[in-house]
Amino acid sequence: MSKLNIPYWRSLIVFLTCLAASFLMYLPVINRNFVSDDFKVLFRVCGERIIFIKGFFRPLSDLSILMNYMLGGLSPLVFNSFNILIHGINVYLVFRVSTLLGRSNGKNNLGFAFISAALFLCYPFHNEAVVWILGRGASMACLFSLLAILCYYSVKNERRKMILVCGFYFISLAAFESCIFFPVIFVQILIFEKVNKSAIRKWIVFLTATLFIHIALRYFVSGSVMGSYGSDFFHPALKMYSLNIIRVGTRLLFPPVGSVTIFISLTLVLAGLILLLFLKRQKISQEQSAGLFRCLAKMLLVSCIVPVMTGLSTQTSETDRILYFPSVFLCMLLGLFIVTYLKNAAFKWPFLCLVLVYFIIFLEKNNLNWKKASFITYSILNKINEKKRSGDPGKIFFLNIPNEIEGAYVFRLGFPDALKLYGFDSSRYFAVNFLPRQDLEKMKEESSLVNSKGEINLPPDIVLKQRGPGNFDIMDHGVLKYTVAPGEHIFYWNINRLDEIQAGTFRSPD
Repeated sequence: MSKLNIPYWRSLIVFLTCLAASFLMYLPVINRNFVSDDFKVLFRVCGERIIFIKGFFRPLSDLSILMNYMLGGLSPLVFNSFNILIHGINVYLVFRVSTLLGRSNGKNNLGFAFISAALFLCYPFHNEAVVWILGRGASMACLFSLLAILCYYSVKNERRKMILVCGFYFISLAAFESCIFFPVIFVQILIFEKVNKSAIRKWIVFLTATLFIHIALRYFVSGSVMGSYGSDFFHPALKMYSLNIIRVGTRLLFPPVGSVTIFISLTLVLAGLILLLFLKRQKISQEQSAGLFRCLAKMLLVSCIVPVMTGLSTQTSETDRILYFPSVFLCMLLGLFIVTYLKNAAFKWPFLCLVLVYFIIFLEKNNLNWKKASFITYSILNKINEKKRSGDPGKIFFLNIPNEIEGAYVFRLGFPDALKLYGFDSSRYFAVNFLPRQDLEKMKEESSLVNSKGEINLPPDIVLKQRGPGNFDIMDHGVLKYTVAPGEHIFYWNINRLDEIQAGTFRSPD
């Protein structure tokens, strides 16, 4: 097995460049505040020091959160920097694995590796795994899977190689389930490297044993094999899987869209690209890199099994972290296509620049959504902190909190845990209602309070009914939720800011 040797100092320069580029790409969100489920897990792991819980098994992610907390307390900078660091390391690992897989490409090999890494760095549709604190499980699982592949090529001792590959696969499963089919992907590499059948069978036995050891440990610790999300994995209808295949295939290349018509159009574009590749299959098979192209295509298909099983949103970036691992092989495929099959340099480099610009635009759009989501949680918690520091004893009620911003979570979960995490009195602060995305889309402009006799209507479904001076009821969908006494406060999220409802804004009855 031949091997491409890269001088140590050059490899170090590439590594540091990957890290620097990763931090530069995600600089807009490096100080982003915690959101939603973050508070739930932060309180459990950092406050209560609980790692293992029933029905859930991702200890590696939880341990990394505890490590971040011990390093910098509840500083979002530390947690976000760790996520970005993991992504930067993965970018480098994509580069290294590409050099090893593509070494038969000769002079095109380094170009293939650099382009693949650059595409993976900027790929926008796995953004959730980098920006969201809890999304790090997907990027950490990918890291250890890539390390397993790297060890296969780099370690000469067969016994040590077997231990390291299986060990890294085992660790990846402790972070996230997206790499569960890694053994099938690894077999594709063995076939590509023309490893004899007896050796392949040996690898299958050991990797399968590793998986079963993990399953046994998972069941022993959490009391469940598939975890709390397991019920969503299997659908009785074959139609659901067929639709998921279309969703995943389209979302690998295109952003989420709210319009069904646009999504169908994008799916047809994807179908056209696949048809074009099919028509050009004979020409592709004549290239030196045809074997690698087929290998990467198979690895991409296998890595997409988990997204197909779990489903993927086509309207927002929610659940995009599941695309983190498949995007490795997609970016390698695109890199190989650009280097090998675009012969004309006058077309090749503009095409690469166009793809990178397309990636970066949507990456930064996703970053902006997460920045907006974190600003909401920061504004709410900061308002509570201000009232607490001023000695104000009154209760605070928050209305119309967004559930998400285009898939970037706000407070779909975690509000009570956020209060406990920061030491706020949960009997004084209340999240009255959360607005789903459909309602937010209807509220493009700032809300104007609609006064009638003795009440205020706050779109879409909140009504405040006055009982007396400074005393009124909060009605949600016609149901009494809370009664507000004089001296207590009501804030509502008004597109871009928190506004307070004053008792004096009520119109007195005639």
